Amino acid sequence: MKRPLTFLFFLFLTFSLFAAGSYDLTVVSAMPDEENAAVLGAFHEKYPESTVEFLKPSITTGTTVTMDTRLLAGDETHVYVGFAGRVGKYATAKLALDFNDYITDQADFLDGSLMPYTVDGALLALPLWGNAFGMGVNLRMLEEIGYADFDFEDWTLAEFYMLADAVKAKYNGEKWATGLFFASQSGDYTWMNWLATFGAEMYHAGDYSQTVVGSKAGRDTFAFWLELRDKGYTRPDAAITPDIDVYRGFGLGEYLMQPFHPGWVKVYQEGADGQGIKDAFFPYKFVEFPRAPGVDKVPVVGTGISVVAFQNYDKAKEAQSAYLAWLYTVAERQTKAIETGEYPSRKSVTYKNESPIWNQMAKAVRDNGRFDLGLTQWFYADVRSQGFPIIQKMLNGELTADEANATYAAAVNAIVAK
Repeated sequence: MKRPLTFLFFLFLTFSLFAAGSYDLTVVSAMPDEENAAVLGAFHEKYPESTVEFLKPSITTGTTVTMDTRLLAGDETHVYVGFAGRVGKYATAKLALDFNDYITDQADFLDGSLMPYTVDGALLALPLWGNAFGMGVNLRMLEEIGYADFDFEDWTLAEFYMLADAVKAKYNGEKWATGLFFASQSGDYTWMNWLATFGAEMYHAGDYSQTVVGSKAGRDTFAFWLELRDKGYTRPDAAITPDIDVYRGFGLGEYLMQPFHPGWVKVYQEGADGQGIKDAFFPYKFVEFPRAPGVDKVPVVGTGISVVAFQNYDKAKEAQSAYLAWLYTVAERQTKAIETGEYPSRKSVTYKNESPIWNQMAKAVRDNGRFDLGLTQWFYADVRSQGFPIIQKMLNGELTADEANATYAAAVNAIVAK
């Protein structure tokens, strides 16, 4: 049974101590307008006199330019909600409020879900919901290349090459085994999941003091990306291809398999249908990534949405800011996201997604665990900017795969050491 929102208000007794007053609050939100409106309505039930302005962040190139610009200009922001990899940059003791001072329902969050947002005991951000990226497979293409009955359970890198060769032979460069894109950092968390195929890690067991991506497994991954291009398994212009081109391409049926979000397929298939593509709605499934020799599990990259509330040295305004941020996380707000294929962060979310695709990804996560890209760490946004230009140089012949991997590892270590 759903908990009515008013039932949860008692958790915020702290707010009543110093949250009175009328304030003008600013929220930088990447959420849909209807989501912001729902949160605003709930907020005004408690604070009807305060006003809230919602601003959309610019995420065209996947950067944090909107919040960076506001901070440099001294423009006060009270809440920032969006991709955890951008929000995490501001979840620092210098900028963020400690939610431990404002909420008492931490036990309702899934076990371990608050840990990435906790620094020296301070809870500096909250998770909304998350997702998981798997290998989307175009079942129509799979049938066309003669492998309709292929079993992806525990499949191997050798089998990936077998399928890639079949795609190359069938379509002769008009379609590809998979897509790669290195025009910018946008969407990099999809191709970064190939690291798991080779058993590589970004950070060892949650130790963010240095990266371990410079390992042999990391070097093998860089060599693999180069090989995909050189063997014609992906587009020859991968170095300058933006993510949206590959996403659209998967919807257009140009790739046999693609690291993808389950909820995106319908969107891009509808786009293809709108372009007049015959039979745009090809059947598909989601599977784990293939395993290189010696690799037992291929952890799944996932991203998520989180929210941070900012210090502004006015206790009442800070309390309202924290409350406004918290409203984005409640079970009622999460249910719609679960319906569209996301995964909740709260135990009190009772909705169950019966989609076979949703359950395929749930199985991949259950069997293999999560791949840690350092998503919630303050340095993640800066680290993201390092990968694509180095890989561009590798694809352009300026660096070998080993040199590119070593250069990348050194760049990441320079950032996390700051």
